[in-house]
Amino acid sequence: MASNDPERSKPIIRRLPLAELALILIGAIVALGLEDWADERQEAENAVALLRLVNSELASNQSRIETEIPYHRSMLEPMAESLRSFGEGNDFSLPEGWQGTRPIALTKTAFRLAVSSNLLARLDPAVALEIASVYELMERSEVDEANTSLATLQTDFKDGDRYLRLLSYAIKEEVRRADLLLPKLASASELLDAELSRL
Repeated sequence: MASNDPERSKPIIRRLPLAELALILIGAIVALGLEDWADERQEAENAVALLRLVNSELASNQSRIETEIPYHRSMLEPMAESLRSFGEGNDFSLPEGWQGTRPIALTKTAFRLAVSSNLLARLDPAVALEIASVYELMERSEVDEANTSLATLQTDFKDGDRYLRLLSYAIKEEVRRADLLLPKLASASELLDAELSRL
């Protein structure tokens, strides 16, 4: 049976006192604000965690170079001697202790993830530029290494002089690369440490 009471047929919202309606609206706004704040805080924590991974990657690359480069330095003079011997008496020989050119592989995964997540924008522009330049130098060095390796593989091994020159060049380049990268890696890591303490 339908009610004829006009008060009962009014929508519920009209029956709520204005103060209660205001409290409900304020509660909803506060809840949304807290949710946004929690999301932003989680996003900031994730950003710092990923930037810490970039810093660890910088340190790991630095450590890898410091561990591997003594071999390359130790081969500089023996390779030069092998080249001299070949030039003077056509005597082809590789230095004692030779283990190949042993390119030092460096990692860039954390940095690529930081770039794709647009995290460098959270850093001071000078710091972001310093970090990006280190990774750009790594990329260029890898291209040079690949080109040298390809030229070495394409060498007719009967052409001992060219082969020895390419091996010698690869060793020299690895040392040159280490000399360029080590101070840049240390500087970038130090700057990023300072930025992370600020974030």
